[in-house]
Amino acid sequence: METKKSTALAATVAAVAAFALIIAATFSGAIFTTTSTSFTTGPTQTSSAQSQTSSQTSSQQSSTQQSSGQQGTLSILLTDPPCVPSGMTKVYVTYADLAVHASGAPNASGWTVMRASGSIELLGTVNISQTISSVKVSTGTYNMIRFNVTGAEVTYYGKNYTAFVQTSELTIPIVSGISVVASTPSATIIDISPTVINTGTQAIPQFIITSAADAYPVPSAAVTVQQQQEGSQMSLTGLSWWQTIAQASTAHLSVVSASLNQTYLNLKVTNTGGSSIHLYGVSNIGRTIYMSTLTQDSDKEGRTEFGLPIDDGFSKAASEERIQKAAAALRKNGFEVEVVSTAAEARSHVKSILPKDKAIFTARSETIRLSGLDDDINGSGDYVSIRQQMTKLDRATQMDEIKRLSATPDVVVGSVHAVTEDGRLVAGSASGSQLGPYSSGAGKAIFVVGSQKIVPDLETGLRRITNYSYPKEDARMREQYKMPSALLKILILNGDWPAARSTVVLIREPIGF
Repeated sequence: METKKSTALAATVAAVAAFALIIAATFSGAIFTTTSTSFTTGPTQTSSAQSQTSSQTSSQQSSTQQSSGQQGTLSILLTDPPCVPSGMTKVYVTYADLAVHASGAPNASGWTVMRASGSIELLGTVNISQTISSVKVSTGTYNMIRFNVTGAEVTYYGKNYTAFVQTSELTIPIVSGISVVASTPSATIIDISPTVINTGTQAIPQFIITSAADAYPVPSAAVTVQQQQEGSQMSLTGLSWWQTIAQASTAHLSVVSASLNQTYLNLKVTNTGGSSIHLYGVSNIGRTIYMSTLTQDSDKEGRTEFGLPIDDGFSKAASEERIQKAAAALRKNGFEVEVVSTAAEARSHVKSILPKDKAIFTARSETIRLSGLDDDINGSGDYVSIRQQMTKLDRATQMDEIKRLSATPDVVVGSVHAVTEDGRLVAGSASGSQLGPYSSGAGKAIFVVGSQKIVPDLETGLRRITNYSYPKEDARMREQYKMPSALLKILILNGDWPAARSTVVLIREPIGF
């Protein structure tokens, strides 16, 4: 889609001529960047360009069997040209290990390899889809695609050059998933938006390529015989299903101005489209600078029905790369971490580690309520529920006992409002009743957290609480109890001790505030 391209900038002053800036506007998918600073430092010419589409081998290796004995045809299509500098006429990308992931399977398994390796010329996919794989797979639902970008080559003013690939592995969620059945063929389309930047000069070019991507199911009635032929191309112009996808994910983002000095990057952007955009980051080759949300009209804040400003950009799921980055940092800081795809998987995992003979306190949390864990712990009778004990006490005369019960449980189960990419947890509260057991009062703490709560740093985490979590909780309180909420206390957990006291269950899908 022409209107959803990563935007490339170069500062106009000579002092920052080598500074390459990439802005990625993404919707339900993900922006994938790395922090590597190693890239090709000189032009590398080759004698001939690669063919438009080539395949060394094609194989299918399934690590999970979704439906015993039954298989259906799944085709993977790819579309969208890259954003390239003037003078570039070809962008060849080689890839390996193209695979799809079975819904409900652990992230480390459940992958079916669709193609061992191949290559594609991306500038030839303007409003055109190209089938890069079509094979038989086990019937069932698939929720992700991944592949490794193993190399890139560009044609620039008639000469071929190697481009440094900033992102080696792309893991792309399939919006709503794709169902494969035995009776009819299925297809999913990858909408990839690479950006190629010349960090050198026209005479001595040095190229770097970075990519963002989304994936969507193709309606089963729209899957043609042509789309099942590897290497075949088909025009997307006029196709109603593609127009629907385009309209749902299109924004018009333009850079008004940009300036850079040794301390600050000043950037002004305008969104004239009809969709909100979450700017995941700005990358200056080796370092990523994260930004907040840009709405359709940056001069007007969204507000709840009760008048509080709210930034709905904090409701978007994080990319797989950011989830794994946060998970690794949390582990380094002493937290145990489990990454799951759905709230149902989180519920199952938490129940598998909850003791049946220990006193468990559930913090007031929309995440815990929506996941079903509140009912499991406090309503099933299978666990020693502190909240059940509290209902038997008189709040007027036994409040001290109620406080003692909730402050020092054997296990506390709750959530937080932000997880930073350097491995910190941030929680806000009005009463603070959950913050004591979160920090040290409970013998064991379990935090269930949707990926939309992952933020780049502490400053953004605090802003998320103020500009999103608190307004959402205030609206809930007013609707249910006819009274406002308040943000009076904030807990920041930089780590935990002893190690493994706390477990963080990160859910890829958004849930809670």
